[in-house]
Amino acid sequence: MSVCENNNSVQPQHHHQPAQQQQQQQSTQSIADYLAQLLKDRKQLAAFPNVFNHVERLLDEVSTSYY
Repeated sequence: MSVCENNNSVQPQHHHQPAQQQQQQQSTQSIADYLAQLLKDRKQLAAFPNVFNHVERLLDEVSTSYY
């Protein structure tokens, strides 16, 4: 195998790393946005204590699973 062939086989690996990092950053941002929305929803539910018990429980379960 020549040096050019070796370089060609290595280059695609370098192109995938930034894409993976970008995908991970988008995923992290999506999770952060989701948790922020959950907190906002939880605060709105506080105006109706003991009315939406199951929803409150589900919000608590999801919130604690990410922390």
